[in-house]
Amino acid sequence: MTPSACPGWTEIDRNPRTAIIAGGSNGFYQMHADGRIWKYDGLGSCTATACPGWTLIDQNSSSRQIVAARGTLFQRHADGRIWRYDGQSSCIPAGCPGWAQIDNNPRTVAIAGGSDGFYQLHASGGMFKYDGVSSCVGSSCGGWGEIDHNPRTVEIVASGGTLLQRHVDGRIWKYDGQGFCTPTACPGWLPIDANPRTVEIVAAGSAIFQRHVDGRIFKYDGQSYCIAGGC
Repeated sequence: MTPSACPGWTEIDRNPRTAIIAGGSNGFYQMHADGRIWKYDGLGSCTATACPGWTLIDQNSSSRQIVAARGTLFQRHADGRIWRYDGQSSCIPAGCPGWAQIDNNPRTVAIAGGSDGFYQLHASGGMFKYDGVSSCVGSSCGGWGEIDHNPRTVEIVASGGTLLQRHVDGRIWKYDGQGFCTPTACPGWLPIDANPRTVEIVAAGSAIFQRHVDGRIFKYDGQSYCIAGGC
């Protein structure tokens, strides 16, 4: 395949250090392998000598994951700390302002979010929903409500107002957006599939997809749930 065979694409960057990209209604971002995070201005495209249109918004080597959610950008550090971007600031010689710490739990292993919610997953399977406004004060970080604590959870994905989790046995669950854990249970989760061949799930807009170990891909109808006879 030659470059002329697939029209419709404009090159906006060509940096081999890029490791993660993330985007939402608020913008498009990239994170480099060294932890630097860049925000795209939405207009720049590459010339023969350079790719303008990118603004440096953070440069922390501890950064491991970025997620665009709730109208802004979030990042997770290697030590589990989570930070929320103010959407406006850029790096200056003295540092990179504009980031508020919203959690500092070393058990955090993943973050996910969409336009209507932001979530974190712990190594133990604990899952928490952010209230959208709280920040850490000293060593205390409020604003998180527990929505599940299942050690079988291995993946969470979110888009729009939808949150999904995949268990190690391939089962997929959809969150109702409202339930929180009580001392005895964590309601609000509906089973939508139970296939042990499932190895990956993706939420894109209002659509949900899954990939099986044999390469098969399935799209969810958005309505059905598992019943006694199957999913």
